[in-house]
Amino acid sequence: MATTHELSRPQAQQPLLVPREVSCEHPVSPLDKHSIRSILERLPQLPVWPENKRAKSYTEGATRILEWLAEHGGKGWQARWGTADGDGSTWMDDLSKDDRYQRSIMVGGLRFLLLARVFRPGYEFFGHFKAHVLYDQAQQVIEPDLFTRLNDLGLELGLPIYPLNEGEKVCAKLALHTGKNVSDLVEEDLES
Repeated sequence: MATTHELSRPQAQQPLLVPREVSCEHPVSPLDKHSIRSILERLPQLPVWPENKRAKSYTEGATRILEWLAEHGGKGWQARWGTADGDGSTWMDDLSKDDRYQRSIMVGGLRFLLLARVFRPGYEFFGHFKAHVLYDQAQQVIEPDLFTRLNDLGLELGLPIYPLNEGEKVCAKLALHTGKNVSDLVEEDLES
């Protein structure tokens, strides 16, 4: 039988987050070793690429981000993303020097780099990156027919629109993080 003294002994506290090496458990993007120029040439091929003057600013933002990543160590864009702490929440403000216009250009550029799947952000990234257009556009780029079916099924089942949209965003985030199509996701993808 345990004594009162044994029951009240403080337990060693485990850290909430255990530091680990920067790595990507999922395969890197086919664009991982491509040049900046090659990546920028592919962005207009995305089905959600704008056909207006914003395209130039998105290209400028993507260029700025890729040039910044190129300054960091790593053999590919995914490794550079990790080395640069791309999942962190301060780099964009630092890079834009707190200029709101410059930041908006970079948010747009980053959105298209993510949609092109140049690199795969960690789940931490999605906790502070609030570009909701990214998740809507991801549904148009990554298996759009599947997302349409999910939406139709949710409405048919009478699900409220807000939780339905949030569920679709989670699917988009999983796909962006893993580099997989939504239909290829497995339970283990939630853990990595």
